[in-house]
Amino acid sequence: MRRWLLIVLCATAVCVCLWQCHGSEKASEDATDATVQSQPDSPATPVAEAHQQPVTNLNISMLDTLRQQQLEQINKSRSSNGLPPVNLDDTASKAAQTHCEAMAAEDFFGHVGRNGSRPFHRYNLYEGGDGHIAENICLFKSSAPIASDQTTVAGLAIKGHGMFMAEVPPDDGHRRTILEKRHNYVGIGVFVKGGNYTYCEEFIDKYIEISGPSTKTIPLGDDLVFTGRVINPGQYGLYMVSVTYDAALIPPANPKSQPNSYMDSGTEKAAFLPPWDLNKDGRSFDVRSGEFSISIKIKKKGYYYIVFYLKEDPSSIPYAGGRARVSTEDGFSGGAQVIRVI
Repeated sequence: MRRWLLIVLCATAVCVCLWQCHGSEKASEDATDATVQSQPDSPATPVAEAHQQPVTNLNISMLDTLRQQQLEQINKSRSSNGLPPVNLDDTASKAAQTHCEAMAAEDFFGHVGRNGSRPFHRYNLYEGGDGHIAENICLFKSSAPIASDQTTVAGLAIKGHGMFMAEVPPDDGHRRTILEKRHNYVGIGVFVKGGNYTYCEEFIDKYIEISGPSTKTIPLGDDLVFTGRVINPGQYGLYMVSVTYDAALIPPANPKSQPNSYMDSGTEKAAFLPPWDLNKDGRSFDVRSGEFSISIKIKKKGYYYIVFYLKEDPSSIPYAGGRARVSTEDGFSGGAQVIRVI
């Protein structure tokens, strides 16, 4: 999964939007009003992990009102395309708010934070979420300070979402993110500082509940052991588990001019459990109750990104193994975790 960067020049401000695309699909250039920015990959020195505390200059009541307004806008977009509504998720909203504040306050734009964190680090590791995340972000820049009153803040949020939905295929990654049928939650963030206004939609696929481990940081030498349950085991079954790895969070070489894409995974494959390994070597998955206890061996320090894939119709999942063909494309991301090993 990749994200692509598009800069749209407007008459009174610069609107910068980042969207999610799938596979190796690339954003195309429009010579009239858009350019796709890119820069070569370059090494960067890791920095210490930091969980930024909220510093918003918008009061809680204003944020609550704005989130309800944008939830209605998002669900209108989904309803008009025959899709079910999403619910507001407080954890995802915290992740969205923190990233909006960081981008506006520190004057950069991108999915990658200055400490190298990506959306799944911010939601799953920092905030403790257990869903799978897809992020839409938008930046308005103005040479004059942008007002932080309710009318201005709400109006720009509506405009940002409207620009996402106005995209035309094949350059419609934001729109496709909003209209992904598996999303069932969303988090919303917004921030204003000077001439910077940031808006963020964090879409979540959450079809499992994870009860353990109780901490997101564990010492090297312990196995990763995940316990929890599939929320609706009659409809979905645990299909496979994918684990990828990063030795460290790598900050962008230039936060203000980030590469135009990144992979929604770690840089290395660490483990892959097909369905017939979900009841093997001490692991267990109960199809009827949806409860699971999944252990994964770890060999080195770093950040592990664990994605739980589900599939409809549990009776069709080859838990017995054999020569069955399995693919992540046959399932969907129903939940995720990030664990830091020290």
